[in-house]
Amino acid sequence: EIGIYSDGNWYLDKNRSWAWDGEPADTFGVFGIGLANPIPVTGDWDGSGITKIGIYSEGNWYLDTNASWQWDGTPTDTFGVFGLGLGTVVPVTGNW
Repeated sequence: EIGIYSDGNWYLDKNRSWAWDGEPADTFGVFGIGLANPIPVTGDWDGSGITKIGIYSEGNWYLDTNASWQWDGTPTDTFGVFGLGLGTVVPVTGNW
C-alpha cells in the first residue's frame, strides 16, 4: 500500500483506492511532530510481519514498535542513533 507523510501527519491508503477516503477505509495518524528535519521510514520493527512507521531525524531513529501512533519511549518503542554527522543522508530500511 501507499501513503503520504506531511508535517507529522500520516495518510495511509489502506484500501488501495489511490484516493484519501478517510477513516476507517484509510488510516490517519500523527507521529514525528516537532522533530528536526523528519524523514518518514517504515519497516517491520519487531519481526511480526507487519509494517510500522518511524521517523529518522538527523541521525536519530524513532520507531513506533508497538504501532500506537505515539512515542511511548523505550523499551516500548525503539530509539537508536545511526548516521549522525554524515551530511546529506537518505535512510533506508530492510531485512538485511
